[in-house]
Amino acid sequence: MANIKIKIRFSKKSQEEGIIYYQITHQNLVRRISSGCRILAQEWHNGGIVVPRSGPRVEEVAKIRCRVEADRNRLCRIITDYDSHSADYTADDVVTEYREYMRKYSLFNYLERLGRWMKECGRTGTGESYIATLHSFANFRENEDVMIDAIDATLIESYEAWMKMRGLSPNSISFYLRAFRGVYRRALEDMGLPDMNPFKRVFTGREQTMKRAVPIDKLKKMRRMKLPEGSELAYSRDMFMLSIYLRGMNFIDMAYLSKDNFDGTYVCYRRRKTNRLLRIRWTKEIQSIVERYEKPVEPYLLPVFMEHSHNQMTYYRRILARVNRRLHEIGNRLGLTRLTMYGARHSWASVARQRGVNLSVISEGMGHSSESTTLIYLSTLDTSALDYANRVVARSIR
Repeated sequence: MANIKIKIRFSKKSQEEGIIYYQITHQNLVRRISSGCRILAQEWHNGGIVVPRSGPRVEEVAKIRCRVEADRNRLCRIITDYDSHSADYTADDVVTEYREYMRKYSLFNYLERLGRWMKECGRTGTGESYIATLHSFANFRENEDVMIDAIDATLIESYEAWMKMRGLSPNSISFYLRAFRGVYRRALEDMGLPDMNPFKRVFTGREQTMKRAVPIDKLKKMRRMKLPEGSELAYSRDMFMLSIYLRGMNFIDMAYLSKDNFDGTYVCYRRRKTNRLLRIRWTKEIQSIVERYEKPVEPYLLPVFMEHSHNQMTYYRRILARVNRRLHEIGNRLGLTRLTMYGARHSWASVARQRGVNLSVISEGMGHSSESTTLIYLSTLDTSALDYANRVVARSIR
């Protein structure tokens, strides 16, 4: 079995500061791994780190001691695994495995890799959630990475407190924490380590929010509003109504619909957020709006991407922001607050329910505590039931 020792090398230029390293000895071969941690001479005694009782370095040295102990535990796990499965290994193998482990299971690397992989698998929404979480947590850490197996309840609670101080809503905070927890559990499964449940004292549920559904009378007024033809106001109103006619389709799904998604009668597509397959009948209301605009650039179906861009996602976000600004203006005219494209999804569900559409079809719109539950209900229904629900909503706002 390989032997691990924690040592320190003091600088020749300064007798007060030294760098900690790990010495791996196996079969008379000695290898060293730098920890990257530096401490003062008085903070090292009898082969160990001594945390000062007071002074400005107490917190920093305590963190270094925890990090060194965590590194030692990782090395011990690697060596134990080698001893269990391979009698023939060297100190170089241990060092190589350790460095690969540190690269693979640092949180920033793992999150970025997993987010990119999710997008490649078609789970774009999940991938973008992971990337957004990476950016948020990196800001919290001031770009200081952390190993996944070093994540504890104190760190997660500090992250939650940081988000609260920045004014994020409870549901926004919960969004990041849920995504973080999913990544954490997946990583521990890959690493073969137990879940220490560092999220046990933070809020990861969903808090009921202000309803975004637009009442039927307001929807009728919006549809009939006299807006300058070709203006951004008219376009934004039309995109909102188009989303409703497309059964509350999210704007990002509308934007990325291609001509291959349309067979002349039905739009068939997979939601970017959940990858669930949906079919929607093309109606005269949809056709009427689409005909008002020039054909989008190839290969898109709806008038969202009207010009080519080297970065379609950036282009999409710019369009969405512009549409939401104009919807806010329209909402003010109608006496509505917080009118955005996402309100169309709520509105479709709300109108359908008010018109007696079976709850198994809409599962009370966006009122479910879990959207996946709503989608499970929807996926089990015959398409004709969904077509009927869509016709009911369209007729209600004529």
